Amino acid sequence: PMMQGEFNMAIRITEYRNGIKVGSIIRDMQINVVTCNNAPPVLSVPGDTCVEAGSNLTFTVSASDANGNLVTLTATGGPLIVPSSPAVFPQPAVGLSFASSVFSWQTNCSHVRKSPYQMVFKATDNGQPVNLADLQSMNITVVAPAPKNLTASPLGNRIELTWDKEVCTN
Repeated sequence: PMMQGEFNMAIRITEYRNGIKVGSIIRDMQINVVTCNNAPPVLSVPGDTCVEAGSNLTFTVSASDANGNLVTLTATGGPLIVPSSPAVFPQPAVGLSFASSVFSWQTNCSHVRKSPYQMVFKATDNGQPVNLADLQSMNITVVAPAPKNLTASPLGNRIELTWDKEVCTN
């Protein structure tokens, strides 16, 4: 909306399976638009990254608030809930005008997969009349280690390649 006020909307969600409608539901919400001098906090999150299994991925996420409000920094995502060796991101991180926390993940072979893991970071302020937030996501791709000690030996009209046994056998 381009003006202040109370606005209501409804969304119909219809579910289909194999082209056949199996149900629907209507969700409604009220949106209040008010004047506000508060600016949202600003997150600083690294871009998408790729890490080799067995490596430790570490980076700092920070949030700052130009209005001097209390900032709360949190995160959710696959790396925090993987069964073996989950990532660590101490949260909530709270500070006046600034908050930061360090993401650390000791990856292993069980984390290797084709699709990336997504992390979502959120910074919320305690400004008035409304709390504002900034959300940013990043993708982390875990790949298997590259072959080690690769050798190429000519053998007639072909070349035979050999390398050390793979660390990630699955």
